[in-house]
Amino acid sequence: MIDADGYLCRGISGGINMIEDFEVGSWPWSPWVVIASGGTVGSAYAHEGSRGIINPGWHYRTDVNIGNAGDKLSAWARPTNATNGRFYLGFGASSSGCYSFVLSPGTNNVLIQQNSEYGYSDVASSSQSYVANKWYRMEVEFVSSSSVTCRLYDSDGTTVLRTLNYSGVSGTPRGIAMRGFGDIHIDEIEGTTGSRRRPTPSIAHSEPPTVSGVGYGAFDSGVAQLSGSEITIGFSDQFKAELGSAEPVVVITPISTSTGGYYISETNSDGFTVRVEGEAHAVIEFNWIAMARTKLSREDSPVISSPLLDENGVPIDYPDR
Repeated sequence: MIDADGYLCRGISGGINMIEDFEVGSWPWSPWVVIASGGTVGSAYAHEGSRGIINPGWHYRTDVNIGNAGDKLSAWARPTNATNGRFYLGFGASSSGCYSFVLSPGTNNVLIQQNSEYGYSDVASSSQSYVANKWYRMEVEFVSSSSVTCRLYDSDGTTVLRTLNYSGVSGTPRGIAMRGFGDIHIDEIEGTTGSRRRPTPSIAHSEPPTVSGVGYGAFDSGVAQLSGSEITIGFSDQFKAELGSAEPVVVITPISTSTGGYYISETNSDGFTVRVEGEAHAVIEFNWIAMARTKLSREDSPVISSPLLDENGVPIDYPDR
């Protein structure tokens, strides 16, 4: 999965999980439950790694539960024919059926379906043309447990080609499902819940910037989504170890938001809490970075010629301590 800042986040603890990469085993395997048989695993169908799958019948699994506000489910799909086939990325799945986000070159559109008893009922659709042998990323985002936004991305994984919304989902969180036909290649089914952490910024801890002998010697960062009134984000173990008795400084910047009012209500050595102002409901995606001020030797520490600035461009004057 690619986050909003272009980081490739595969298998990172703290929110994003690879649910199925088809790398090991003889298909079908547990915990997938077979509703309709079919599917071949092989190297010709892989987006990343050495294997993907083609033409699976309906399969579902309930060892993962996706469907709380802020949860996301994604997969990669590659049609081999620009006007044939479908891939169903199922969510809210159980033995009695699922909902699905459908990539459909055969009808030149994308759809959201309700698949009761694994039948087919369209609830939303939008026209979309396809290119043969091109990879597309599909994503289902839960705005709430009953409302989803489904996005089709281009082969870079970040350019949105089409968006669908549906507010009639019920019975979530539940498992996931899939089905494909017409020789569409499928790979990398991933899920993310809550906040997700990206790699620590490439700022050398051995040479932090300093102001009046006070430098930032530890860093942590990530991307999080606030769906509701508040979210609490924990710092990484490495950052907490480097933090010691220093006070963390946290800065957040919005990526996307449906309302403007939110603030950091509490910060401590374990993490911080972001809350929405007043009673307004918000779906806010934001970057965050945490810094720890550490006392540095003037002889040993590099000193920057320009002061650090706050969000208004005003120099920050931290006293020695």
